[in-house]
Amino acid sequence: TESTGIVLFMNKDYYPESLYDLISDLNDIVRHEYEHHMQNLGLRIDTGYSNLPLSRQPKDYKYYLQKHEIPAVLQGFRRVMKLKKQPLDTVIDDWYSRAFSEEDLPKKSYEKLKSALKKEYNNIYGKESS
Repeated sequence: TESTGIVLFMNKDYYPESLYDLISDLNDIVRHEYEHHMQNLGLRIDTGYSNLPLSRQPKDYKYYLQKHEIPAVLQGFRRVMKLKKQPLDTVIDDWYSRAFSEEDLPKKSYEKLKSALKKEYNNIYGKESS
């Protein structure tokens, strides 16, 4: 069997206020990785699971637009939308603000990624709301 471990480092200055976001992030991560697990088992015929080593995968925002990443990212977002009762735009913006710095993913690249993910979401689910 395979297992996944999580190590949390929490800033005591933001405890317990940060727990709500932490729970949301964990829901996103678990749902995202579960989707990859389903892909790997061949249970998602509409997406190809990539076995490319990280060294050969895109390094910029296009990483999240790979055929196997899109459904995983969107499933994580859908989980957070349901949990927090928030629209897609808010969930994506919150994800960006907590997961990236301007150096990691410049705002211009983020806007391209957000637009592409919203388009994919609409293509798959037909709407942006929860």
